[in-house]
Amino acid sequence: MYILCRYLGIVKLTNSLDAFALKAAIKKALKHEEDTNLSIDIKRVAGVGFDGASVMGSTARQMQYDSPGIVHNHCICHRAQLAIGQAAKQHPFIDKEFESILGGLHKYYGNHPKQITNLARWQAGLQEPHRKVLRHVPTRWLSRYQVVKNA
Repeated sequence: MYILCRYLGIVKLTNSLDAFALKAAIKKALKHEEDTNLSIDIKRVAGVGFDGASVMGSTARQMQYDSPGIVHNHCICHRAQLAIGQAAKQHPFIDKEFESILGGLHKYYGNHPKQITNLARWQAGLQEPHRKVLRHVPTRWLSRYQVVKNA
């Protein structure tokens, strides 16, 4: 016996997006793990992590009918992004000005070959490693961190 903790993949849902359909899709994904030929019975699942959407909580409750001990966790990355977004709204500079600065930098340097070349020259002249200016997407997990880290 061993504990397996892994990301199983993305499943395309075609019909319904309710808890019953999501549970069925999860059960199907557990039975047909193509990369490793794993077949996991839902009764052996100890925990699941989802975003905070109410349908995901309902899905976890549906899964508990098959596996009463299953633990549902709100995804830590999603929770952190929500907290960062709420904190940013409390500080006008971060909420408006900082976001505008990040967007302006990407608009100027992000997609224009001439500006990308100029930035690379400046970085080389300052003996800094070449870094691309990333686009900040507020809904992407930890986007602000990645944009600033790469600056």
